[in-house]
Amino acid sequence: MKKTILAILMAVALIVIPVGNALAASSVDVTVTASPAVISLTVLPTTWDINDEVAGDGLIRVSTTYYANPTGDETAPNNPVVDGDCRFTFTNDGTVNIDIACDFDDFINGDAMQNSEGGYTVNGANDFGASGYASGAAWPGGAVDFLSTGSAEFIDDLAVSGTIMWGAAILTQSGAFVSAVTMDSTITCTATEHV
Repeated sequence: MKKTILAILMAVALIVIPVGNALAASSVDVTVTASPAVISLTVLPTTWDINDEVAGDGLIRVSTTYYANPTGDETAPNNPVVDGDCRFTFTNDGTVNIDIACDFDDFINGDAMQNSEGGYTVNGANDFGASGYASGAAWPGGAVDFLSTGSAEFIDDLAVSGTIMWGAAILTQSGAFVSAVTMDSTITCTATEHV
């Protein structure tokens, strides 16, 4: 009789307390999220009229260095560079830290100055030189040459939502200008993900 009662109790226990995963779900969901790495850069303002921003007459002279400096187009930045020396502001609008390089195209129209590829201290008969400077960097030691293509890194590791102010320096050609037609160029700044 004791064996029968023990067998009945074990049978009842197996019914009341299921073994292992006999009652587990047959499927489960895993939520997957994917946040993209987005590179996005803005600059303000987007124009620079050389020698026309503060007190200049809007005309450039030969073998003259001009700066994108709100205090004066012929005023060199401080050492180290301060925000007040800089016309432009970069803003990282993306989702990753970025590095920035800037190329300064040859001018078109008129005398069409060509980039000397030597920075703001090197010009030629029809060649200008250009460099960039950033707030907080040494001047002139921290200047970065703006070539027509393949310029070195200018800004390193700009944080997400970060901003930095910057300017450009240009030394005009040494040869006399023969055309009164306005010349135009573009500084193209490209951001890449900082690694």
